[in-house]
Amino acid sequence: DNGEGVKKEQNTGFQWLLKAANQKNAVAENNLGISYRNGDGVPKNLEESYKWHLKASYQNYGDAQYCLGLIYYHGKGVPQDFTKAVQYFNFAIEQNSLEAKYSLGIMLYHGEGVDQNADRAIELFESAAEQNELNSLFCLGLLYFYGENVDQDIKKGLTLLKKSADQGCIEAQ
Repeated sequence: DNGEGVKKEQNTGFQWLLKAANQKNAVAENNLGISYRNGDGVPKNLEESYKWHLKASYQNYGDAQYCLGLIYYHGKGVPQDFTKAVQYFNFAIEQNSLEAKYSLGIMLYHGEGVDQNADRAIELFESAAEQNELNSLFCLGLLYFYGENVDQDIKKGLTLLKKSADQGCIEAQ
């Protein structure tokens, strides 16, 4: 089940995905990258995952650029490289990836591989939170609640935390 009305057959689904990816469909390329990363329907293979995300990234597909940022940030299948992580997060931000805004914001806030810049991090969190990005809502909620690098505003903090909890953020519940 979970095939949405039909029996789920991972191998058949993978074959269709591969066919679309081989026709340079960026969404399919990125989804292949995810499949290989997670071992979903295929054996887990981080090199193949990277390859397919990179192909989709060449087509300016923001989700793939975000995935590449994460790959470099965590060093999964490639040497950890914060400079490349920042580069791919910025590419993804150009495509309005809310998750990339959050991830780059975290790097900037904590000074991970970049000069610490809480003001820029908060700008990124606010930009993503305006579009209801779950993690940015949670992070901003904590910052306002505790008054960290912003003027303390407990009411605003609680509002943002509630909004993130309503969207399923476990940490905020």
